[in-house]
Amino acid sequence: MLSSDSKGSPPSKNTHALTILARILRDPQFEHKENVEDMQLYTSAMEKHGDAIRKYASEWTYDSSNPEEVDRKIEELVWMNVIIYGIAGWKVGKDYNADFL
Repeated sequence: MLSSDSKGSPPSKNTHALTILARILRDPQFEHKENVEDMQLYTSAMEKHGDAIRKYASEWTYDSSNPEEVDRKIEELVWMNVIIYGIAGWKVGKDYNADFL
């Protein structure tokens, strides 16, 4: 089930990529961590959560005929990737781990 925003409204289309990432982080279905072999992490995550991830991703839309919007949406993805790969792997006092899963 998709989370609603802070006012209880259902998620809307054309949502910012960072908003979608925040909703996923707050969604309790993604909280459980399993011990899965490194080579099976992606497959396991998609088998268990693929439908929910696709629903969240469907909130992220853009108008490909508008170059300014395409540029803005690409920037959203760049910042989201910085968070997923950069910030998620950083912990005080530990070596950097660039594993977003």
